[in-house]
Amino acid sequence: MVSALTSGMHRMTADEYFAVAAATGRERTELIEGFVYDMSPEHLLHARIVMALAQSLADLRPDLGVVPSVSVRLDELTVLEPDAVAYSTADARDDAPLDADRVRILVEVSVSTMTRDTDMKMSIYANAGIPDYWVVIPKSGILLRYTDPTEGGYETVREHAFDVDDPASLVRFLLAG
Repeated sequence: MVSALTSGMHRMTADEYFAVAAATGRERTELIEGFVYDMSPEHLLHARIVMALAQSLADLRPDLGVVPSVSVRLDELTVLEPDAVAYSTADARDDAPLDADRVRILVEVSVSTMTRDTDMKMSIYANAGIPDYWVVIPKSGILLRYTDPTEGGYETVREHAFDVDDPASLVRFLLAG
């Protein structure tokens, strides 16, 4: 479960967040509306699916850069750590977080975070204009694909079933159509 850090909790900007993270080595956190949140530990199922999806995206979209786990700056007070991102490489900096306007496809794998990923994060990503947001739910073998961002949500949500043992087949299906 995600919980705000309560000891000395205060709001900070994205720049302050990066400075604190660099100075303390604190990992597995996200900055949401100026507050630092702990992230859940990563499980093997989660890692396997992230790797398969990222590799499939890279193979099928050679026009984009694809990485698992990168900091994405959505605004001055919000920096999230999605599981995989396909992004425009034009003018992308290797020494900085990825700016939201470069993101083309963003993936969250929800082993234990479905409510947060389909509610709070979905709204944040829509407000930032992320054009294609995927929430992969391994326990159900379901992928929710959100497209056409609007203020506070997405106009289009499609549900796709997939084989948890072959998540790459889902990427091939989604990008073919």
